[in-house]
Amino acid sequence: MSVLFARAGDVVSGVRHVALAGIFAVIGSGCAKPIPPADVCQALLECAAITSPGDYGALIDAYGVDGSCWVNEADASLCQEACATLLTSYQEAYPQCVTES
Repeated sequence: MSVLFARAGDVVSGVRHVALAGIFAVIGSGCAKPIPPADVCQALLECAAITSPGDYGALIDAYGVDGSCWVNEADASLCQEACATLLTSYQEAYPQCVTES
C-alpha cells in the first residue's frame, strides 16, 4: 500500500492544508471492499464534485464506494481521518461545502 501525504502548507487544488500530516489518499490492493465508506468521505466527495472537479477522480478512487480505502479496518480508519481533515480544508476554502449538523 502506498500513502500520499499533504503536509501543512501544501496547496492541493487551491486548498491549503493545515493538518500536520493529513493523508490525501490511500491506494490499496484492489481486494474486495467489505467496509462501507464513511459519511464524512461521502460529504468530501460531494463537496469536491462541485468545487474541484479536477480532483474528483483521484478522490473517488480512494474514498468512493469502490475506493481503495475500504479494504480493511486499519485503512478505513486512516481514510476516515483523512476525509475529515480534507473536508475541513475544503469547507474553509469553499463555504458552500459547509453543511448544518
